[in-house]
Amino acid sequence: MRVSQEIRVIDLLARREAEFLRVNECEEQIRALLGGSDFPFPPPPVVLPSDGRTNAKKAWRPQGLVVPKTPAKKPGRRDAAATPPVQPDTSCLVPPLLASNENAYLVHYQEKDKEGTSFLDTPTQVQALLELACESFRVTKVEAVQFHSLDEYQPTRTIWEPPAPQE
Repeated sequence: MRVSQEIRVIDLLARREAEFLRVNECEEQIRALLGGSDFPFPPPPVVLPSDGRTNAKKAWRPQGLVVPKTPAKKPGRRDAAATPPVQPDTSCLVPPLLASNENAYLVHYQEKDKEGTSFLDTPTQVQALLELACESFRVTKVEAVQFHSLDEYQPTRTIWEPPAPQE
């Protein structure tokens, strides 16, 4: 697992724990309103992934391992006409990282009244956050960084900042 994926998993697990704490606080307030007696809380409306057992981890495979493919049949005229050529994604306006000294994006954001940062590794993820239309979340700055660990990183350049307000 890459460092950026590990960071994202930790962030999501922390958010998950915070939501469970909010549910517990709500249930405790309901119990207090009912004089300490338990309310018959219904089960969650969906089966939570954490309720089931997880499968054993997949076997580790080194990156770059080439698995031989089965020979594909040559496409006929009908097959070639049915599949349009793949167009490259040009909708992403976030510039790619410089391979020499940048390996992550540092996104500064404001979520409700809290400010925070998060590391991302692909420009499409950053672009998706910039395009997010949400009242309680907004990106305040994006920087390219040379990432070593959560406590050790060096910003190299500013990728995006909101436009200055016009007077």
